[in-house]
Amino acid sequence: MTSQPPYSGVSLLQRLSEIAHKKANADAIVFLPEGDVTRSESCTYYELQQQAYAVATVLRERAQPGDRVVLLLPAGLDYFACAWACLLAGMVVVPMAVP
Repeated sequence: MTSQPPYSGVSLLQRLSEIAHKKANADAIVFLPEGDVTRSESCTYYELQQQAYAVATVLRERAQPGDRVVLLLPAGLDYFACAWACLLAGMVVVPMAVP
């Protein structure tokens, strides 16, 4: 007999929202530019979710659900907020490497 994973059938967007609600003040991301621990940047789940909501609002004004959104951003906190925003807006994330 195989058991179902605890979040089987739950979308990534649903899971992110659930975690942001339960752990609002916990660090969601700690980014180490160039691996330098002394220059770490972080944001909480609440901060990340609020940034994602703001970007999603702009995306909805400029595109339609199902549209593709190219994320041409360097690694960092903004990248994660924008990727989450695309999911919130019902758009498809197309990650691209910064040249």
